[in-house]
This record gives sequence, C-alpha cells and structure tokens, in this order.
Amino acid sequence: MKAPEFYCEPIVVETGDELSWPSAFSWRGKRYLVTEVIENWQDWGFGGSELRKKGWRLRHHRNYFLVKTDSSEVFKIYYDRGTKIGSRREWILLTREA
Repeated sequence: MKAPEFYCEPIVVETGDELSWPSAFSWRGKRYLVTEVIENWQDWGFGGSELRKKGWRLRHHRNYFLVKTDSSEVFKIYYDRGTKIGSRREWILLTREA
C-alpha cells in the first residue's frame, strides 16, 4: 500500500448543512466537491509543547475530516480553531490518501 502524500497547505472550504462540515474545497486552483465524510474527529492535543509548559491555553483545537471527493480521491483535512481567543482560524489540507 502506498503512503499518503503530505501537503499541510491552506485551503478554502465551503460548508454544508452540518455546522462547519466541509461540502467542497478549493486547492491549487481546483474545486473538489465532497461526496462523503468517511470519518471525523477532534484533537485537543498539545503538539510539540514541552511537558512542563502544557496548559489549557496552549492546546490546539482541530476538527479533522477524512473526505472522499467527486474525483474519487480521499483527503484528510482539518479546521484549526487556534490555541486561544483571537487566534487565526484556517482550513488545512493535510494529506491525499493513497
């Protein structure tokens, strides 16, 4: 089995009926229609923070989605809600699955 292709690039996402669930996204000049959300989960981890510095203010807050598109490609994307109030919020395309 081939390993996923890693990108970690910002994307523009359109949301559908579900609050903050992706219905389509644009990446590198192409629009992808999401035909299926295969899986979704949340991550409130600390990333690479040192153990003694871990506190609730340093947690990242991300909503991950494994999606299938109209081109039958599968992507892992996430919505980064930032680490604190006022943090930049953005959608990221993490990987294209093999």
